[in-house]
Amino acid sequence: MRKLLGLFLCVCVSVVLGLGSAGCTKKDEKDKKPVVKESVKEKAKEKEKVTDKVTDKVTDKVTDKVTDKVGDKEKVTDKVTDKVTDKVTDKATDKVTDKVTDKVTDKAAADKEKTHEGTVVSATAKKLVMKAKGDAKEHEHTLAATAKVTCDGKECKLDDLKAGLRVRVTTVGADMTTATRVEALDKNKDF
Repeated sequence: MRKLLGLFLCVCVSVVLGLGSAGCTKKDEKDKKPVVKESVKEKAKEKEKVTDKVTDKVTDKVTDKVTDKVGDKEKVTDKVTDKVTDKVTDKATDKVTDKVTDKVTDKAAADKEKTHEGTVVSATAKKLVMKAKGDAKEHEHTLAATAKVTCDGKECKLDDLKAGLRVRVTTVGADMTTATRVEALDKNKDF
């Protein structure tokens, strides 16, 4: 009986590891639709469906193979279902955890501050037109409501900045047009 149980466990593990995520349904690239933010509940339901599909397929295959050798289908089915469910659930949980971790990491990276330097072309109360260092092309930034503007380290207004001043603009995330901090130099040499 021990040899049979050992054989059974080996077959279960082999089948589970051999299948990997083969039981998971994958869409062709052309069938994929852009993913809009899904709620955690939807992800949990999706995980449960995939887990159930894979568990059923693996359980059926292993049960049939072992039943041919053992004969007692009910006991085999119960043990196989338990083992396979544990393995599949672990794999599905790992995949969902990895996806969530990746999204959190991507969001944190998107919220990172970015700075660039150049010279002021013109400035009004809410808008700064500048040329980036080493680039002749002009671009503009809108001042965020909470933005801080300084000139030589002292707080000032954006429209106090004159054409030709050296300036360093800070933006956050993917929005490169909204300035969260503007630092200008008139008398000081370095920022």
